[in-house]
Amino acid sequence: MTYDIHTAQIDPQHAAVLSGTCSTEEVGAFLGTAFERVLAALAHAAVPVDDKPFARYDMVEGGFHIEAGFPCPADLDLDGDVHTITLPGGTAAITTHVGPYAGVAAAYAAIEEWFATSGHRPTGAPWETYLDGPEDPEPRTTVTWPCTLD
Repeated sequence: MTYDIHTAQIDPQHAAVLSGTCSTEEVGAFLGTAFERVLAALAHAAVPVDDKPFARYDMVEGGFHIEAGFPCPADLDLDGDVHTITLPGGTAAITTHVGPYAGVAAAYAAIEEWFATSGHRPTGAPWETYLDGPEDPEPRTTVTWPCTLD
């Protein structure tokens, strides 16, 4: 697949998330649990969800530290392990993967190659926004990677 990588100025985005660390094999199960728990916490707080789920990944030994959830208003008081974060605003490299989630690593590799030749460098952990549900045979996943021009 060929990836169209472009930069965009994005606004900071508040989000409700569940955080955890897991191996590559455990990511799918973690995301399912995280999205369910965040939706329940937002429903309990009477906050409507009208945006797409996302997950931000940071590589750690043995897997990933993940923050997974949904955009929400700022400063929510949520119950349990669900908490709020702010995804950074500013310049970001963005591309969209179309196809099974198992192939999304190719989108990250394409952005990393683009960093090597574009004069941009990453400034934070990337995140994925899931535009379609897992039942879709060709789901779309947008990868957003904060960056700056050297």
